[in-house]
Amino acid sequence: MSSYPEVKYFDFSHTIRNGMTTFPRPWHRKTIIETMGTISSFGRRTSYISIGTHSGTHIDAPSHFIIDGISVDKIDLSRFFGSAEVFNLINLPTSHEISKDELKMLLTGHKFGTSIFLNFGWGFNFNNPKKYYENQSWITEEAAEYLVTLNPPVLAYDLAMLDNPLNGHGCSIDSPIHKILLGNGIPLIENAIFPKYLPRHLYYSVFPLKLEELDGSPVRFVGWEI
Repeated sequence: MSSYPEVKYFDFSHTIRNGMTTFPRPWHRKTIIETMGTISSFGRRTSYISIGTHSGTHIDAPSHFIIDGISVDKIDLSRFFGSAEVFNLINLPTSHEISKDELKMLLTGHKFGTSIFLNFGWGFNFNNPKKYYENQSWITEEAAEYLVTLNPPVLAYDLAMLDNPLNGHGCSIDSPIHKILLGNGIPLIENAIFPKYLPRHLYYSVFPLKLEELDGSPVRFVGWEI
């Protein structure tokens, strides 16, 4: 009988596939996967992938929105693994604005300096773009400032963003939540897919590709409970 502790693993990553859902803006190209070689033709199978840095489950580096923010290859490795606290927000209504006071209540007992996972139960809508992008909840700027005070190594959520969907490119207020969080050096893990219920405490690993001077990367995002 093994003396190692039994480990329960969780995969928080959407599967990367040809034509997968991407952010609904013209400059976000679809993911393309093509065959370059087959075993029958070349004795080996090889494939070509074209994918955006913010496609599927991915990390936002500060340079995504901050002119002098660090790029994904410069983020300290210590942020990509460690312990996290999961906060279940699945009972919130759709298209709900979360105030600072409400967020403080939802995050009661958070340990300073621990990564934060916000589980809205929303990732299962990923392949329904209209619902996923237009009906999600969001947080206020004051709530974002509060998150900064908690000093999480990473902040992960099963939404496309924590901004109000109306506050996007071309609006008078463009993505203020991104700018607050990334401006304070907090990497964001977006488009996660969490089970409906998760334990409060987890270990995690969320490594991006080492992409020189780029603004983000797809990630394989996993957690485990011992």
